[in-house]
Amino acid sequence: MEIKFSHNWNQKLGNKLFSTIRKSNPQKADYYVEHLDEVFEITLKGEKVCQAKLIDIWPVSLTDIPLYLLMLDTGYTKEKDIFKLFKSFGVDPEDIVLVLMFERR
Repeated sequence: MEIKFSHNWNQKLGNKLFSTIRKSNPQKADYYVEHLDEVFEITLKGEKVCQAKLIDIWPVSLTDIPLYLLMLDTGYTKEKDIFKLFKSFGVDPEDIVLVLMFERR
């Protein structure tokens, strides 16, 4: 299994624990639930970065994620800039997203 990153926001992929926030749909949610506690190949722009175990999944509205978690995930400090970033990926503030937590191997 692989999870792809286009950017290494906040240099998070070098951390022991890191999150990614992805727009949800029923198929994606089912996929990640089925693969909870499994190891994924983490790639950045097509290059292998590491392997990491999916340790938690949190389906939530983007607006309900605490600001500190959004800041850690993106490296941005202002809520309006964070929402603008997610909008550029097709995610509106009221959309349900999946907060995926990984532990590097």
